[in-house]
This record gives sequence, structure tokens and C-alpha cells, in this order.
Amino acid sequence: MTPLEDKIKWSKYIAVKIEPIDFYEQHYARLTRGQLQKQDPRLYQRLWRDGLLEHVPVTSRFGDNPVEYYQEHHAGLTRGQLQKQDPRLYQRLRRDGLLEHVPVTRADFGDNPVEYYQEHHAGLTRGQLRKQDPGLYQRLWRDGLLEHVPVTRADFGDNPVEYYQEHHAGLTRGQLRKQDPRLYQRLWRDGLLEHVPTKTHKSK
Repeated sequence: MTPLEDKIKWSKYIAVKIEPIDFYEQHYARLTRGQLQKQDPRLYQRLWRDGLLEHVPVTSRFGDNPVEYYQEHHAGLTRGQLQKQDPRLYQRLRRDGLLEHVPVTRADFGDNPVEYYQEHHAGLTRGQLRKQDPGLYQRLWRDGLLEHVPVTRADFGDNPVEYYQEHHAGLTRGQLRKQDPRLYQRLWRDGLLEHVPTKTHKSK
């Protein structure tokens, strides 16, 4: 990364080619007002005179971990989408050499994110899914498909083993996983798969 002291500073010659706010976005987007005033006082003064300081944050909203901020607020967005929706975060990640954590193309979860949810996270509530797989949560939210994810974990009651015995008794784990993936996932998460046989027992 180019040392700060070697950065191109704002000048009247640069002002002919680019708007001051655009220059800030390209070279100093992660800096707060105090930091900008120290590193490029001429640009700071120009932004102040033009009434544009509102576009310079008082404190950094990304904190010390812009990747974590991306995963919490924009998980699943491609680089192009992120550059449009949150250019400051995009610039921060680019300058810090962290764009590798943002996908180039949107190949996540295929064409059917609901099916992906049912196969990998069946039974998780929206809150649980948002913590465990924020990228999938964001994809479902953007596609208007969150209705397929329960708000509260009321499936199978307090005793999923009893539910299995009443509705799927005799099914092996492989069969149950195909026929009722949500119940399978619930039993797996609760450490109760021991109550489901691994193979069919034939009577003598």
C-alpha cells in the first residue's frame, strides 16, 4: 500500500480535473474528519467551504474490521454490487487489500436459495440463520423469500424424537434426511440422531 506521506494531495491543479468529494472517495474514504484534516488540510478546507463535510464521517462506521462489517451488513453482495450500494466500504476494503473476502460473481446458493436453506439449515429461525449464515440470510431477504424461514422455532415441539416416532418410525437416517430434512436437522443439532437407525432392521 502506498505510504500516507506519499499520497497525492489536493491542489488547484487537481481541482480542475475532479470534484473534491470524488477525490476524497478515491483516496481517503476510510478517514474521519480529524484524520483528513491532518493528512490533507487543503482538501479538508475545500470540503468545508463547499459544505461537503457531511460526507466525511466523524468516526469510522467500519471500526477496525471492515470485513466483519461487510459480512454483517452486505454478506453475499458481489464486488460490483457493493461498489454501488456502499462505495466507502468498497474503497476501504480495496485499500486494505481485503477484497478477496467479497465474491466477484454471485454464484452463492445457486438458483434456489430456499432449497439450499432446507438442505443445510432446515429448522433454523431467521435470527439463528442470520448468525450462522448471514450470506444466505441476505440472499433470501433480497429475493423476498424469508417467508420460508420460521420466525420462531416451534417446529416439532419440545420432543422431536417423539415426533419422529409418530410420523416417521422405522425410517433410517438417510431416508429421513430426504423425506423430512427439517426434522433431520433438528435431531442432528440436538444430538438426538441416536434414536434414528442407520439401516433398516429386518424382522426374523
